[in-house]
Amino acid sequence: MNFRRNHPCPLEQCVCLDERIVAGAIGLNEFVRDCFFPEAGVQLQARLERSFNGCSIGFFLSDSHRERWQHWRARWYRMSGRNLAALFLLTAYEDIWRRMIWKFDASGFDFQSVQLSGIQPELYSVYQ
Repeated sequence: MNFRRNHPCPLEQCVCLDERIVAGAIGLNEFVRDCFFPEAGVQLQARLERSFNGCSIGFFLSDSHRERWQHWRARWYRMSGRNLAALFLLTAYEDIWRRMIWKFDASGFDFQSVQLSGIQPELYSVYQ
């Protein structure tokens, strides 16, 4: 709220970044710039600029990911932010979601009871 471009914050790391994002006081380009520059190397700067300038960022991998997320988020709307983030990741892939769908409720996930045998190796990182 008190951030002004001509008087930048003297802190090395923003302690109110979450609030700035929620309030819409920082955009994606500014967020990336604040997180990586000027410490980022020249090659990383160029790659980030090519990736983020002029393109829209899609948060969902597919329409089915969006549908699963919206359905279950609406059903368990009282989940904590941490569990909502896990729900977002787990609904991204149908194979892992079929294993998780009956292993959660508004209070969270029962990760211990999930059977992961036969899952694609790439999905282990999503699960973790």
